[in-house]
Amino acid sequence: MFAAFVAATATAGGGSSSGLGTQASPAQLRLVDTDPVTLRAVGFKPYEHARLTAFQADDRLVRRATAGPGGGFTMRLPGLDANACAGFSVTATGDKGSRATYKRVPGMCPSQ
Repeated sequence: MFAAFVAATATAGGGSSSGLGTQASPAQLRLVDTDPVTLRAVGFKPYEHARLTAFQADDRLVRRATAGPGGGFTMRLPGLDANACAGFSVTATGDKGSRATYKRVPGMCPSQ
């Protein structure tokens, strides 16, 4: 009888092993400034160590950050040009499983 109750509970809960069924908001990167490029990360786990990898054209920039007790951090990336024709992307990957990506579409190239 107990085994049937456990199976029914797992099925009713959608098979989730999250315990109480509450889920943290997903990690996100938001652009807060363009000169220099500054991103705000939210939704990471408290004190999670993150590796940020930025790509622009053929260049790659890697930085590391640690989230605070609320799961957020701010990172300045002065090597990126927010208005470059090629655009850019930044991915933050945490050591506790969080992951967020920000992509800036290519801008309008100046006339030559």
